[in-house]
Amino acid sequence: INFADSFKEHMILQKRPLHPFFELTMMWMKIIGKVNPYYGPLDMVDKVENKKILFIHSRIDEFSIPERSIKVYDKCKCYHEVRWFDKGLHSRIRINNTVEYDEVVSDFVRRNFN
Repeated sequence: INFADSFKEHMILQKRPLHPFFELTMMWMKIIGKVNPYYGPLDMVDKVENKKILFIHSRIDEFSIPERSIKVYDKCKCYHEVRWFDKGLHSRIRINNTVEYDEVVSDFVRRNFN
């Protein structure tokens, strides 16, 4: 699970040409963004210690596919909670579930940081 894989799959899903756009984007991310797009949350989540994490995810996310996200949750060693929403693509979860989303976040903070 990393940005490069997600990006490639999304381009294929959308029937957009992959080459040379994919290679150029990955190169720009490394050079300009100074990030490695081939390194993702699955590579790091088990290294997080002494933290509390609230994962919020949409069941219909096309970028962070739920099946892959479950692998991240399962690999997480620190205290964590997962909240699933039925509406909202990727970064649109709160827009589609404002009241419930805010309650989930407030409840998590209240229970874990007070």
